[in-house]
Amino acid sequence: MFPGIEPFSKFIKILHSDASPQQIAGGAAFGMILGLTPLWNIHNLVILLLVMVIRVNLGMASISFIIFSILAFPLDFLSHKIGLEVLNNLSLRQFWTDLYNIPTMTWTRFNNSIVMGSLILSLIFFIPVWVGMFTFVKGYRGSLKEKIDNLRVVKAITASSVYKWYQRVRDWTG
Repeated sequence: MFPGIEPFSKFIKILHSDASPQQIAGGAAFGMILGLTPLWNIHNLVILLLVMVIRVNLGMASISFIIFSILAFPLDFLSHKIGLEVLNNLSLRQFWTDLYNIPTMTWTRFNNSIVMGSLILSLIFFIPVWVGMFTFVKGYRGSLKEKIDNLRVVKAITASSVYKWYQRVRDWTG
């Protein structure tokens, strides 16, 4: 119906779901890695497999992936600088050469400065994103959810016949 509202609506639905704060935070953090790094890489396949094996919220991972994919382009200059610095470090040169000589490692494209830099950047942000989302979900579910549900505007919207019609249509379409 309204494309800009749909991700926000899914986010609210995730906050109200039975998923634990750890699962939601894990989805946000892993989705951030997928979003910040170039998509078609072996390490993203590993992250995707981890998302499937570890119990994280897939909806939150997809929302996080979309948000951080949008943020990835403006951060490419920083990723490039970080990757270039790491790849041109003289003390690591032999390590990168040995790694590049392993046949399967060339598929990772680690020798690309943006791939290397964005992976490092996403690994640096992993714990802060996880902790931030965990704290937000706990705080929202602890006191903020109740306060929002008791707002007159929210009560008026949820009591309206249009909202009830929307819920019925949403339930039919999944």
